[in-house]
Amino acid sequence: MGVGALIAALAGGAVIAGVFVIVAGIRGTEFDPAAPPRPSGLARALAAIGLSRQSSLGRRWQLWVAAAVFILVFLATHLLLSAALLTSFIWVLPWLMAPTRSDKTFIVRLEALEEWTRRLAAMAQIGAGLEQSLHDSLPTAPTSIKPAIADLVARLDSKMALRDALMYFADDLAMVGGDTVVLALVAASADRGPGLTATLNSLADSLSEDSAMRREVEAKRGESRTTVRYLTLTLVAVVGVGALDTGYVRPYQSPVGIAVLAGCLAALFGTFWWMRSLIQGPPEPRILLQKDGR
Repeated sequence: MGVGALIAALAGGAVIAGVFVIVAGIRGTEFDPAAPPRPSGLARALAAIGLSRQSSLGRRWQLWVAAAVFILVFLATHLLLSAALLTSFIWVLPWLMAPTRSDKTFIVRLEALEEWTRRLAAMAQIGAGLEQSLHDSLPTAPTSIKPAIADLVARLDSKMALRDALMYFADDLAMVGGDTVVLALVAASADRGPGLTATLNSLADSLSEDSAMRREVEAKRGESRTTVRYLTLTLVAVVGVGALDTGYVRPYQSPVGIAVLAGCLAALFGTFWWMRSLIQGPPEPRILLQKDGR
């Protein structure tokens, strides 16, 4: 086996290894929604730019894999375009594959809100006051919304007005179901008359129906996600094999060829962006405005 063939084999192996590493990083481990400790300054700084310690570490590994792919592909093909093309696909592959993952976080939080609302209704039925019910609900609160409830209780302990604390609570939940529950609690705080138990039970039933409907929709979207996943991997594989073929890539090194290639890549990424919007759907509008007026 010649040196060129050996390097080409190593380059192909690096590309395949890079794909496996990134897919493993994409799948990862499921996030434990249990109440985490207070984030450090570094964690808050990473969160401010949309990262976390885990995602930052994953990006670091991704950077090393992309650098190795760039070097090996360039040594194998002696074409800077091929090396840059494969490296860019290694870097953007998590973004391309992101829509193919099923994210049930919103549904889990909706079901948790339903469970918490039923507990509040049970406490109201035995005659507990609203503020006391909110405090007593914290120890048994569902883990996915427990941080928001803990912040609500902390605001009440700091002598914040109940209505203001509830409005901040709605912002922490950031979903329509949370807005409806908060509106009922705000109304109950202004009028301490009977009827809160029936209202909360009715809202819990509505939240249960909503979560069941969303799970059904999510199951149907799973078929589309599978199609997009295989389509994405197929296109990436075709581009990767083509980039390793020097005879195929060489014509694209001219100014006209680079312009044509840029147009093709722009159309490709535009198609992926369109598929992302179809799968993910538009964000759900809120009922209540945020406390800062947004």
